[in-house]
Amino acid sequence: MHRVQNSSQPAGFALQPIVETEVTKREPDDRSRPVREAAAVDATAAPAYSRTVHHGGNRYFATAGMAEIFRAKAQGIVAAGETELVPLLHSTGVELLLIGPATRFTVVTIEIGHHTAA
Repeated sequence: MHRVQNSSQPAGFALQPIVETEVTKREPDDRSRPVREAAAVDATAAPAYSRTVHHGGNRYFATAGMAEIFRAKAQGIVAAGETELVPLLHSTGVELLLIGPATRFTVVTIEIGHHTAA
């Protein structure tokens, strides 16, 4: 079985799962033997990391839903003048990020190929 990694994805992104299928291949002497081939699962099964969260000099790739949950919680903490650890589920795991009134963070939408010529 050969597994091919998609090198077009940035480091830290999960690769698409591989599904194995059985295929019968004929030998020159007409004997059948099974051969395993890999077929990629539908791309919609993988989460779409469409937001980047910048915090403390680090960047985290997150889904739109997770990034918006993080942003809402963090803005509520800052508005209350409190300091708390806020969880962020991102492409490589979970981080507890310290958020307070003096904390600088941004949530940015990732846009690719949306440039228009002037």
